[in-house]
Amino acid sequence: YLRFYHGLRHHGVDRDTLPYKAPLQPFLAYFAVCFCLVVALFNGFDAFFPGRFSAKTFVPPYVDIPIFLSLFLGYKFVKGTRFVKVAEMDIWSGKAEIDRLEPTWPVVTPRNWVERIWFWIA
Repeated sequence: YLRFYHGLRHHGVDRDTLPYKAPLQPFLAYFAVCFCLVVALFNGFDAFFPGRFSAKTFVPPYVDIPIFLSLFLGYKFVKGTRFVKVAEMDIWSGKAEIDRLEPTWPVVTPRNWVERIWFWIA
């Protein structure tokens, strides 16, 4: 979301023009990134207390970090992909067609109270 948000800002697109605008964004997205990093880093913190360090308390909480990084960076290296720069983001391809087809989509109305709640949430 953060890359999309910065791409919109760079191209001068106001968030109010989007069909849905989540409240408190992008601040909640930054908070989520920070929170996930804190959880990932402190997940196995009890392994560092004196007399408690063992492979059973250290490896499981932290093994996912190098696995994720090696898979992510390995894919980037093998496939030769790169991050798209904000200035090079193409946010307009296909928009005219979607805008043309959108009025033809059926309007879905809730059939019961569960769907009413779900449609309100989603």
